[in-house]
Amino acid sequence: MKKCLIFCLVFALILPLLSRNPAQAQEKISPLAQTVKNKMAAAVDNYKEGRITEGAILLLDVVKLVRPESSWPAGFIQNINSSREAFKEEKITGGVAYVKTAIGILKPGYSMLTAQEKGGIANIAQTVLSKIQSAGEYFKTGKADEAVVCILESLLLLGPLD
Repeated sequence: MKKCLIFCLVFALILPLLSRNPAQAQEKISPLAQTVKNKMAAAVDNYKEGRITEGAILLLDVVKLVRPESSWPAGFIQNINSSREAFKEEKITGGVAYVKTAIGILKPGYSMLTAQEKGGIANIAQTVLSKIQSAGEYFKTGKADEAVVCILESLLLLGPLD
């Protein structure tokens, strides 16, 4: 009787583990993190399909989702919103100009991309994707501000490389 009871107890404890769905075993992410991940993936897809301004708008939406608007430095969100509007109107140079201002507000003294990062025309697309991937890695490790800088750097590459 005692063996039967122990067997039933062990079976009751192991059965739920055996019937667990592999998808459930993966780490659950918050709805906000899933939204950020989806928007970043959609931005990359838009870029790959030549819809640059749509991709830029999605990345700016990600920046706005990262934390409450009131927690950003003064003027940052206004420049992000202005950049979004410029991209919406297909004014890439104007959108990039607002991004430059926003990154200067977020990181005073920030030096723009290096000549090596700017690279040639063929290298720009790869650098943009690399910056977006880096942002995703920073989000995974909880470094939201660094992720935002990577996103803004990827947007800087859409404009003139001065």
